Amino acid sequence: MLLSVKSRKRVADYTNKIMDQVMQNLHHRRIRCVISGWVRGCMTNAAANDNGAATASASANDNHAPELPAKHRRPVFLESYLSVVQEQQGSPRIILSMSQADASALNIKADQYVLVSVIVVTDPYFAKIVEAVSVRRVKRGTQGAVQVEANGEGCRIRVRDAQASLCSQKPVYLSPVRYEPNEDEKAEDLFMPWPGGPLALEDLQTLDHRTQTGLARRLLLAKWTAFRAKGAGDECYTLRFIYEWGLKAAKRSLYDLDVCSMSNTGHYNAPLSPAAWRKISWSAIPAQYRDDIAAQLAPVPANDRYTDEGPFGALMRPWKGTLFWINPPYSQRLWACFMEQALREVERDGRKIFVTLGPDDNCGSHAAPLYERHAYRITLERQLPFCKVRSSSIETIRNNQIVVFGRGVKMYRFLRRLATIMQADGVISAEQKAKIIRESWLYLR
Repeated sequence: MLLSVKSRKRVADYTNKIMDQVMQNLHHRRIRCVISGWVRGCMTNAAANDNGAATASASANDNHAPELPAKHRRPVFLESYLSVVQEQQGSPRIILSMSQADASALNIKADQYVLVSVIVVTDPYFAKIVEAVSVRRVKRGTQGAVQVEANGEGCRIRVRDAQASLCSQKPVYLSPVRYEPNEDEKAEDLFMPWPGGPLALEDLQTLDHRTQTGLARRLLLAKWTAFRAKGAGDECYTLRFIYEWGLKAAKRSLYDLDVCSMSNTGHYNAPLSPAAWRKISWSAIPAQYRDDIAAQLAPVPANDRYTDEGPFGALMRPWKGTLFWINPPYSQRLWACFMEQALREVERDGRKIFVTLGPDDNCGSHAAPLYERHAYRITLERQLPFCKVRSSSIETIRNNQIVVFGRGVKMYRFLRRLATIMQADGVISAEQKAKIIRESWLYLR
């Protein structure tokens, strides 16, 4: 039976309503853990009772966890060492002693020729600026190439006139991912100092080195790979009326920190061209703000601002204060890393409130922090306007959401005021406002 457009809309609205209720029950009653445990138990029992030939063969041969591709593995120290010694005459000499495992990974053998150089990079796994040794196999006769020597089961490489800090038998590891900062340059294999200890930001699941998306975020933050794609949030500035929702709800004039600012000073004012004025989607801007568009191009008022400078940008710096604004980069789902960090901050300090703006992308493991008890999602009904300074234009982006992180009475009061403010600006409906106010009581538990 074919349904009319109106009937299909009613069915979709009813389905969304039921799903919201289900997710609330799963979220606040923590049934997900029970269900997942029950499912795992059922699967374990099924596997134990399944004596089929195919299953028996697979389990008999599968004695280890599935092996990850090399580019997704955790860095491992495999007994390679680096020494930089000062010769009596001339510059220091590098002596790289590679273990058999590392030499095999690079397919390097004795009597072959390699090019070796020292570069300063940010270690994407331990978030430290280090001197790394690049090794690249080349043909004999290549200018600057040196011959690889046999060293027991491994190899040894000696290079004169090296510009590196002196050291003796320093443990080094071969990076699982090749270094490629520019698209027009060849990727390089790097040996970096082995610090031991946990990886940087290992507590963030969205930066899990074992996943492809997690690794992409990690390397993108550490600027190891060339930027191959630009998301909307990476080059767009928030208009004033959007970030003022959080300030009005908190009854403040300043945020303590703008976590993902694109400028250290916060100033990015750029006049709109006449062509840009004609292309403005006025329907995306609330009527009360249309008379003074220039005022909407003001930067986020904050006591402090963090940019993407340094390893991992703002994620490695302390987030001090009680009220925060985050408009994170969208590409490679980087926004999920910042939202998970906001959640962790609230778990440690219940005085903090985070107002974050991100895409309505709630499916997948990356979105797990959005369903935690200290997070609240508000889907925006209308497209949002953003200022693109490079093109001096205002463009709209659809499918956005505001995610607030907080807890206790402070979160309860903040959400109720925020719902009233956003409904007055027409970005949420009266039904959404009533739902937010109704569900704000959950944060008093």
